[in-house]
Amino acid sequence: MKLFEIDDIPLTHISDNDHELAHHLMLKALKNPSSLIDNVQTHLKAAVYKGSLLPVAINEKAFNTSHVCSMHTTFVSYARQELRHINKKPVKNLLLGLVSCLDGILKAAKIDRVVSNNNFFLATCLYPSEELNEKNLSQYIHNTAQEFKGHAILFKSLNMHTNAKLMLALKNIGCHMMPSREIFLFDPALKDYTAERHYQKDLKALKNCKTHTLCPPSEFTENDFERMAILYKMLYIDKHSIYNPMFNREYMRQSHASNFIKYYGLRNEKGILDGFIGFYERHNVTSTPVVGYDTTLLQELGLYRMLMAHAISRAHTHELILNLSSGASEFKLRRGAVSFIEYHAVYTKHLKNYFQKLTWGILNSTMTHLGIPIMKKFL
Repeated sequence: MKLFEIDDIPLTHISDNDHELAHHLMLKALKNPSSLIDNVQTHLKAAVYKGSLLPVAINEKAFNTSHVCSMHTTFVSYARQELRHINKKPVKNLLLGLVSCLDGILKAAKIDRVVSNNNFFLATCLYPSEELNEKNLSQYIHNTAQEFKGHAILFKSLNMHTNAKLMLALKNIGCHMMPSREIFLFDPALKDYTAERHYQKDLKALKNCKTHTLCPPSEFTENDFERMAILYKMLYIDKHSIYNPMFNREYMRQSHASNFIKYYGLRNEKGILDGFIGFYERHNVTSTPVVGYDTTLLQELGLYRMLMAHAISRAHTHELILNLSSGASEFKLRRGAVSFIEYHAVYTKHLKNYFQKLTWGILNSTMTHLGIPIMKKFL
């Protein structure tokens, strides 16, 4: 494994299957990330392993950009917004105080100086397979540490169900496993979710819906991309957080054209898109990183519930594990999800700045002993 500039990736190194060709097309579109994602500023390179592409974001200072490329945003700015969901005021105030303390410490420690591996700027990073072996990873991390002496080396979105071997390999190399968030997986091997009452009710609503029709990727046209960007913004930016990635119209167009994300939509009787969901797949896992619906419409229409029912049904039909990321825990658990803790693997042994290295350790301890228990209890 070695790093390449996006334009210098040898085509002979890339597998000729549809998934990797789609990844290559999307990487080329993401060469200047901010042209597709309004709040992402970073330098993107790529590594290739056994034909699979791994995007690598080289970050310097990214305060107040999206959490997909900024650790400061993840643990400070985004965390502040998430804490608004805690109803107990004393607990909320205590945690806001802790986050304020972390704010200055993380900035001083240059926490955003990271080499973020396998980062397509999605909330959930899916890995190509469990074939990333310890020997190759060790050599790659060693070489990367030599090239980026002042950067922590990061592998995001790891969990013990779909990434157990990779996590063990990274631990053996010397990475710390830092808890990040609670995520929700749908996998028949964990639980038979198909008989869950809430899921069946949502699926029935989708099948019997009179107001909207489910449309496949082949029916999306140039006229839909602006509407998709608006619907995504309504849900992920306006309703949830300005620190979610701000995918714009061009992102929708490029991710669809490359087949990087497979979009399905709910069209009303006039043919207008009122909701959509995008599927990203790798190996035997699928996720839904881009979702949107018209939040001004009546909640009784059940647009979100129908989109999620399609996601669960599609994963089951294609025999894929569905990673529905974090949030809406009660909604997902009622439909048969099983929760796992997601981790960041962080390598800091090569860092010469003691304060920078110490801060990563403090952050790890804070998330392990305080962050995750609070998430499970209050969020």
